[in-house]
Amino acid sequence: MKKYIIIILLIGLILPKPTTAAPDLAAQQQLEKELQAIETQITELEQQLTATKGEKKTLNNKIKQLKNEQAKLRLQIKATGLKINELDKKLSLTAQSISANKIKIARLKTDLAKLIRLFYQKNQELWLLRLFIDGGISRTFIEIENYKKLSAAINALVQESKILQKELAAQQTTYENQQDDARELLNMANVQQGALQGKLGEQTQLLKETQGLETS
Repeated sequence: MKKYIIIILLIGLILPKPTTAAPDLAAQQQLEKELQAIETQITELEQQLTATKGEKKTLNNKIKQLKNEQAKLRLQIKATGLKINELDKKLSLTAQSISANKIKIARLKTDLAKLIRLFYQKNQELWLLRLFIDGGISRTFIEIENYKKLSAAINALVQESKILQKELAAQQTTYENQQDDARELLNMANVQQGALQGKLGEQTQLLKETQGLETS
């Protein structure tokens, strides 16, 4: 029974715990600060655009409006790029957590299999009878306690397995949601790039039609 106790102690030391990606608070705060600054600039440009649209429709005002719209789109593209970069980091961390928990679950299953083999290695009734005959009642009580500890260790591993499996399922769901968010951001970036190219083309065409007559 000494080997039972040794394995129980080892299981207690190496029992895996769920792994989750630790958020980088400083990086998140910096991202929010940069996005807020961009949002402020976009708001200012929108105010300028509103004012320009209310002015007399001249070539200069139209060019000014197009440039402000281009600047706004560039800021939106920059904000989207920052969000994509941050999401890429989160995807990487989540993938690492999933991989780590899969490894721990595999190791836990191996440990659990070892304990179960020990548990059913001998017939309990014959084992206790032989202990009583060979070692007396005192030795029998000690080994019964060890047997209970072995049962408790198996139960602990089973419960830990359930926790890890639940954690893994949550991480996989998070990863899938992050992938969906990444696809949406990439689509948004493509739309914004297309809009910017459209405004640049509109300005080029306007200047071409007016022979570049711009006074400012």
